[in-house]
Amino acid sequence: MNKEIRDTQSNLKDVDKLLKMDPGNADLLAQKQKYLTDAIDATKKKLAEEKEALAQLKAGPQTEETQKQQEALTREIEATKQFLEGLEDEYKKFGSVAGQQLQVAGDKMKEAGGKISDVGEGLTKGITVPVAAVGAACRPCHPEEQLSVRRAIMLSEYPIYFDETKLISPSSWNESYAVVESTNQTEAGTDQVIVTRYDKLSVSASFQCSAGWAAKFAAFRDKDSFEVKLYDLKTQDYKTRTMRIRNFKSSPEKNSEKTKGTNGLYTVSFDLEEF
Repeated sequence: MNKEIRDTQSNLKDVDKLLKMDPGNADLLAQKQKYLTDAIDATKKKLAEEKEALAQLKAGPQTEETQKQQEALTREIEATKQFLEGLEDEYKKFGSVAGQQLQVAGDKMKEAGGKISDVGEGLTKGITVPVAAVGAACRPCHPEEQLSVRRAIMLSEYPIYFDETKLISPSSWNESYAVVESTNQTEAGTDQVIVTRYDKLSVSASFQCSAGWAAKFAAFRDKDSFEVKLYDLKTQDYKTRTMRIRNFKSSPEKNSEKTKGTNGLYTVSFDLEEF
């Protein structure tokens, strides 16, 4: 029984480590819920067995030795009760997988709101009060900052796809858009600029992930190109772009090979370039 509880606790610690990197991951949240339930059930059985053993000791011959055994078992029962209370409290706070995902989304929105406030304060510094008031009323933050904040919220609700592979949540995801244009000289000697695109996408991304995910990213690195499906803020729908990976980097986290079920944890970063 003690081994079963120790194994479950070890699994819980491993899942918690992974959830720190991807707190909204439904599979990991479901695993945590299962391990918490298993730990509570196993601890209740352990407590029942300890109480039964204590009752048998009290019903038997009373000697100095059995008295010591009863005292030790009583302490063990109290420790098991406290441990069980801690597990039940953690399970109560956990609630459900859906509830945890909503909480993660709410935290990201709260963080996004804080970023907007910080940028708004930055705009106000160094300018007069009337101008600041107009600026605050018309534009609370720089458009690029708004885009970054909105994208952070979108990523939690609309995941990224490489071909048909749904990605885990990135640690960072920074987009930039370039204008594709050509300049021709007219007969009059003036320059004529022809814009063919306004939104050629480049992305700088990083992920904290398991060895399995690091291998998946490396496989996409070796492709000449692949389809990237992203939620587009302008059209409010998914948009597919043909892209490739450049500047790929992958490094294992120290001592992470001890994390059960992962073969180590990795930090992977790369740039995405659109054709």
